[in-house]
Amino acid sequence: IVLVALPFLMKGDGTLAGQVRTFLSYGTSITALLLSLVTIFLSTGVITSDMRTKQIFNVATKPVARWQYILGRWLGVVLLNVVLLTVATGGIYGLAQFLRSGEALNAEDRRKIETEVFAARQRVDPKPPKIDQAVQARLEELRKQGRYEEALHDFTQRANGNEALGYRLLVAELKSRLSKSLQSAAPGRAMVWEFSGIHIDGQRTTGRGRVLRLNPDTGRLVIQAEPAFLGKLIYRGPVQIQGVNGTVEDIAAEKFRVRLALEDMSRGGIVSLSTGKECELVANPTLQITYKANAAGRAADKMLESSWEVQNPTTGLLYRATRRDAEGIPATLTVSTDVVDAQGRTVIRYVNLPQKTTGFGTSVTILHKDISILYRVGGFEANFLRGMLLVGVQLAFLAGLGVLAGSFVSFPVACLICFSMLPFQIGRGFLLESTKLRASGPMEGPGLFDIFSYFLVKGMNVLLPDFSKTTPSVSFVDGMQISWNFLGQVSLETLGIQTLLLLLLAWVMFRKRELARVQV
Repeated sequence: IVLVALPFLMKGDGTLAGQVRTFLSYGTSITALLLSLVTIFLSTGVITSDMRTKQIFNVATKPVARWQYILGRWLGVVLLNVVLLTVATGGIYGLAQFLRSGEALNAEDRRKIETEVFAARQRVDPKPPKIDQAVQARLEELRKQGRYEEALHDFTQRANGNEALGYRLLVAELKSRLSKSLQSAAPGRAMVWEFSGIHIDGQRTTGRGRVLRLNPDTGRLVIQAEPAFLGKLIYRGPVQIQGVNGTVEDIAAEKFRVRLALEDMSRGGIVSLSTGKECELVANPTLQITYKANAAGRAADKMLESSWEVQNPTTGLLYRATRRDAEGIPATLTVSTDVVDAQGRTVIRYVNLPQKTTGFGTSVTILHKDISILYRVGGFEANFLRGMLLVGVQLAFLAGLGVLAGSFVSFPVACLICFSMLPFQIGRGFLLESTKLRASGPMEGPGLFDIFSYFLVKGMNVLLPDFSKTTPSVSFVDGMQISWNFLGQVSLETLGIQTLLLLLLAWVMFRKRELARVQV
């Protein structure tokens, strides 16, 4: 009932992509939460109810070992979870496809649905800036200018005469300044990022089209193409016309509009085109560059003008695009995979342009953590299945925890034990950070309670899985890949080690438990 009602209750940010993302996030989260509650109540109750109703005597008189009884109770709850999770998985998937077929707000909305939600993408971050080399180069420059001793003296005074500490303070200050300069660009200046480890999945699609309209002054063409080829195009995505890269601006039933750079209109393959003439078309797999630009000052209309160049470092193939993006809001640039070489490398160059309306500009900062490349590595269906299997692994662990608690305490106490473990499994990162060993004062070490809480949380960290990292809702919202390797690693750790340990402890506790007293 909850899953069926969700698509009609949650609208997201007003776009169809936002509505689908909201449904996938809340649908999987609510499913995991409700099934977790059901699992805890059932797993703690299967043994305690047998003890309370004396049904355990019927089992104890049979040739059934106690480890078989414990394992059987756990498997019973797990099999029930499989049935419930299968129903929930089918419901979420069917409703997501129902929302997918709805009317998108615009072409950009439809692009996000198909390429950012119903996809399995891999994220690649840029290579970290070479800060240490830049610091050494700056120190060498200070020595040549004769300013090194003066700078070191100033920082040594700040360190109360400790020259070694003063040197470290000087290096830290240079690192901070250089890090900011490498992640910022004044008007007319550029920033450069290098990426590696990009492994593209997909094949290029070729076809032929006919030029319906051509405007050399604006670099725009309207081309008629077959539906099979049009289905491979993406709004604001790349397409090649006569070997020249362009950007798709609109896609209709039997045609599409493409924009080329003005300098490309004079290239041989394009110059030979005219209205009614056929042309060669190529649609390559795409990758997406996501970034967020922040302005140091006030930008006109809160919009930032920029020029982007993405280059294949081996072939030299260059993709250019002029952008106008909102300040402080994540943006996406879709380019052809031709800009990635055989070693999985590409180079991105950003140029901060002055505002067209005023002729002035402001410094722009794009942090390294705010820019990345996303590329498709698989389909939504397989990724969705792996995500729901992660939920099943979590439920299997909770079933083991409930069986353990029910093997030696009563039902209410067993439920209390299980529910007290859930906050740690969800908020593990916060607890680990909060219990780090820190000095109580300038001349004091950590207190006794700090040491106790540190080792307690560390021990729980080993015994309990981290649900915050294995909950699939975040991956579904961003269309990020959940790999089979990750699923296998989580299953091995959670089921093969942690759950097995819980069942062994449950067997030990239940084996030592006195089921009845012999009275004479």
